[in-house]
Amino acid sequence: MTKEQAKKEIEKLVNRFESHIEEYKNSDYNETQTRRDFIDPFFKTLGWDIDNEQDYAEAYREVIHEAKQKVKEGKIERTKAPDYAFRIGGKKIFFLEAKKPSVSLKDSVHPAYQVRRYGWSAKLPISIITDFEELSVYDCTKKPIPTDKAVVARLKYITYKDYLNEFDFIWNTFSKESVLKGSFDKFVKSDTNKKGTATVDFEFLQSLDKWRTYLATSISLNNKNLDEDELNFVIQQTIDRLIFMRIAEDRNVEFYGQLKNCITKGNYYQNLFEVFKKADEKYNSGLFDFKKDSLSKNVTIDNKVIKNIITELYYPNCPYEFSVLSVEILGSAYEQFLGKTITIDKAHIAKIEEKPEVRKAGGVYYTPQYVVEYIVKNTVGKLIEGKTPKEIEKIKIVDPACGSGSFLIGAFQFLLDYHKDFYSNKGKPVKGKKESTLTPEENLTSAEKKKILINNIFGVDLDINAVEVTKLSLLLKCMEGETEASINQQLKLWNERILPDLDNNIKSGNSLIDEDFYAEELFEQERKIKPFNWQKAFPEVFNVKTIEDEEELNMFHITCVMHNTRTSKRMIDNKVKVGKPEYLSLSEENKLIEIIEKIIKDENLEILEFNISADHIHFAIVCPSNKLTAIVGKIKSISAKEFNIWRGITMSLAKDQTTEQTIVSTDSTRGHTPDSTRRHASDSTRGHASDSTRGHAPLSSRGDAPLYTPRGETQNSLWAQKFNQVEIKDDNQLRNVLQYIKNNRIKHKLPTLSEESQNRIKSFVTSYNDAFSPKIQNGGFDIVLGNPPWVDIKGHPQELVKYYFDKFSTTENRINLYSIFIEQGLKILSKNGVFGFIIPNSILYQSSYEKIRRLILKDFAVNTIVRLPDNVFQNVKAETIILSISKSAKQTDCLLYDRNNIINEITDANCIEKKQLKSIDWLKNELCVFDIFSNKSELELLKKIENNKTELIALTDFTLGLTPYDKYKGHTQTQIQERVFHSKTKKDNTFKQLLEGADVKRYSVFWGGKEYISYGKWLGAPREARFFNVPRILVRQIVSGNPLRIYAGYTDKELYNTQSVFNIISKDENRLNTKYLLALLNSNLINFYHGHKFLDLSKNLFQKILIQNCKKFPIKTINNKEDIQKQNEIIKFVDHLLQLNEEIQKTNLESKRIQLLGKIEYFENQINEIVYQLYDLTEDEIKTIKQLKK
Repeated sequence: MTKEQAKKEIEKLVNRFESHIEEYKNSDYNETQTRRDFIDPFFKTLGWDIDNEQDYAEAYREVIHEAKQKVKEGKIERTKAPDYAFRIGGKKIFFLEAKKPSVSLKDSVHPAYQVRRYGWSAKLPISIITDFEELSVYDCTKKPIPTDKAVVARLKYITYKDYLNEFDFIWNTFSKESVLKGSFDKFVKSDTNKKGTATVDFEFLQSLDKWRTYLATSISLNNKNLDEDELNFVIQQTIDRLIFMRIAEDRNVEFYGQLKNCITKGNYYQNLFEVFKKADEKYNSGLFDFKKDSLSKNVTIDNKVIKNIITELYYPNCPYEFSVLSVEILGSAYEQFLGKTITIDKAHIAKIEEKPEVRKAGGVYYTPQYVVEYIVKNTVGKLIEGKTPKEIEKIKIVDPACGSGSFLIGAFQFLLDYHKDFYSNKGKPVKGKKESTLTPEENLTSAEKKKILINNIFGVDLDINAVEVTKLSLLLKCMEGETEASINQQLKLWNERILPDLDNNIKSGNSLIDEDFYAEELFEQERKIKPFNWQKAFPEVFNVKTIEDEEELNMFHITCVMHNTRTSKRMIDNKVKVGKPEYLSLSEENKLIEIIEKIIKDENLEILEFNISADHIHFAIVCPSNKLTAIVGKIKSISAKEFNIWRGITMSLAKDQTTEQTIVSTDSTRGHTPDSTRRHASDSTRGHASDSTRGHAPLSSRGDAPLYTPRGETQNSLWAQKFNQVEIKDDNQLRNVLQYIKNNRIKHKLPTLSEESQNRIKSFVTSYNDAFSPKIQNGGFDIVLGNPPWVDIKGHPQELVKYYFDKFSTTENRINLYSIFIEQGLKILSKNGVFGFIIPNSILYQSSYEKIRRLILKDFAVNTIVRLPDNVFQNVKAETIILSISKSAKQTDCLLYDRNNIINEITDANCIEKKQLKSIDWLKNELCVFDIFSNKSELELLKKIENNKTELIALTDFTLGLTPYDKYKGHTQTQIQERVFHSKTKKDNTFKQLLEGADVKRYSVFWGGKEYISYGKWLGAPREARFFNVPRILVRQIVSGNPLRIYAGYTDKELYNTQSVFNIISKDENRLNTKYLLALLNSNLINFYHGHKFLDLSKNLFQKILIQNCKKFPIKTINNKEDIQKQNEIIKFVDHLLQLNEEIQKTNLESKRIQLLGKIEYFENQINEIVYQLYDLTEDEIKTIKQLKK
């Protein structure tokens, strides 16, 4: 129907109503007749499928007609659900409440309050109330109050006489066509006044806090036997049970008012407890499991407290309509609620306060629903796409820091929708039988929902109360659509209770701390830290075999030597021809470690220690004795093959090989031949003979430099055919072996392995406990998702920080806890799994996260990165991304939003830029930066700028500014707080002029005169004095401007600075002139390089130039006469700039200042042009850099 046709139909309705208005306004003309005669045709004319002419099942209808159930609230009779819910794609758009024409809507308080209460509770922006004679549109973002007049929050009031004059508004706002085009959303944004609004989740949080306070006060005073943990548990359980039962009442699962019946006589809490016990018989939920909860039964709570809470749960004192209050809204409120805890003082008086970890993090921030939906769609959605329910049964989804359960609820809802679509679109399921998956309305049966929940959804959280809330939310989601009749049917016909027990799915523990923490820490710390073993907690996920199911495990010290580096007595006796020995260079050792790391991880081998020493490797392994030969053979054969491919050597049989030297490939099937001459007794702690018997000089005689022996073209063997094994039989022998292996390079006086190689070894070496614990066989979660804690680890207890560094290979001093959660999430991810987190965008560029980036890029691939606006979380600005990872991603989809965008969904259509990149390319940049901003031409330009240049660190000496105070150097808290080394005046000769960051500008260092500092060895970190008194460059750490610019100044005066500035001194003025370097640092070219290499260019505030990044700047050194001439020109211009900036500091005339600025700009432009020439840039490349300036 067109707009014009619709208007004519509305006109007919208006005329009919006008003609018989007295009849329609008669009290005998009821609401049902009004709906049938006028309201249904009115909205049908607007394009809505009111009568379900598309023949959708009830669950898929466009307009839901709620069954009327009236309840008595004092003198007022009201319904428990809105009359109509208008939906697009299953999502509610607005409610409509119908009345009969005899009810006056313009001034009636109750109907207005009723419709606003529905809309506000469901978090819908607007709702409508109409009797056709009148139509009111209400802003439902404002909290409804029973005494509000009808005009409060009313956006529009029109009568039937206005329908034709206002038809453009009616059609453009409420027709289905206009809703699909976005006109409804525009009306909502323009006409709802958000100022001073109280959202339902915020208000529900206030109610939760109030009820907790009531209960805490009463229970702590009446039950002094309870400690803090027990008190928190009992209060949380009581609130959860009350909310569950109250929601069940409004959803017609329980009879309405049964909680109110508990406060009429006797002990109110004991009356409630009887209701809870009966609930357990019906629901089978852990929420009402009083075998697990032995505390609640005997608790004493004042009648007044119970009465207050229950009264506030019912109309009219309760503003919440629980029939439409979604689980997601409850979760939002609960997330904040869980940020506080109850403590008890010596008088056993309860106090509610913010948890310490929440205080450190600056609060609790609930993940918006649209973010949850996007992450779920791009993890769960992608993994289950095209799969059958039978295939989906095996998929395991986990949130390792589940909080109130928002991501698990989102995942569960996605699975419910997928299954419902699958079953309703494929054939006609048999209905009315227990095995049917759909109800007559084509909703999923409770049995099917329970099966999905138990099979697929898992979560862990440190907070036991968060775990209980997650369970509550999932159970409420599982109960959606159930009625008292459907529950009774299950109880009577099939003797099944409606809800599952989630104790095996949602667990409390520390996702990052395993049970090996028990070995060193005290019980009190264990109780708070809650060590958690993933494999024991979820054996069905990891397919764990118990130790009893496996063969007996033993420990062995294995030594494998390189080809031709050992000469045995048998070889001498048989005059076996010996070829050139294999000695690996340091770079070759690093490569071999990389190859062996992959083998160990792919084969799930348990390695207790490992080391490499130029011509041999040692490792301690735990495995069954009968598999040792095959395991070592596999390590040798695969590593030899991969290593030879890497170094470009063919696999053909060597001309000089004898029977002692077989082809590498045959080694993989044999391992080695039996070795009757193997040493055991005298060598039991070392695993090989002494150096003197090996047939080569001791490694220590070769000096510190690694040796490399050139090989012939046909030489291809890497390992000697045989290896040495020694069984480790006791703890003392184990300690000796591990120490021997760890120190083997020191023994042979070999240089230290690279940090990367050390980290590789660390990543595959396991603990004794882990090695002998039940083994994972192809296990892991298929989807890991969530919003991990964003907490700086420097605030964590030292014992935890130490554990993180020992346990996780990507830890760094300056990282945030979310990074460790990423590593842990990837550890528990199955081989073909998908990972999705919302995290800070610091992971993209900051050097502290290089290790986790490298791990992701080497072992996985990045599916998606979404750079979100900074206002994602309510009332806080946070630089945020969504990161999705898997093994199979071929390319990375990047969606970029402006930092100031306001969004409520994530789509390709509403982002400012979408690009497709290859994350594997990020491995090529030194810090593995996730560069989602630079384009291809910019990346090529960065490479050109770096080509044949010298890193700045090779030409200069760097230092951070001094550190005045350090408690670890013995400074007291009083000294630090009183800043005893600082002064406004020069107290004595030790006091030196102290610069602020703002004193350093481009081509200018000018002391602002604010402070002095007493310089000497008493400072926390005084640095070398030369960095404060010789000609030098000072670089301000904060970069600013648009575009972002480095602020580098020059001084030869005695001036001191703290760490807001770092200092650079040229090692050799003849090789690198300081003023020439100053020009480079301030140039457009280096600023372009710095921005695109190390910064998030979308961020204008609080960006820094890090000293470690500055050290890597590519410097064009001056090597010929033409370059010398250009350098001299630059130095001349720098001198001008230094003079001009000194003058501008002294001038007071604005006209003079403008004149000086013009000269400064001229000389800077001249420098930029020369720098472009020195770096050999083309015109197009220069344009690329100049575009950055704009």
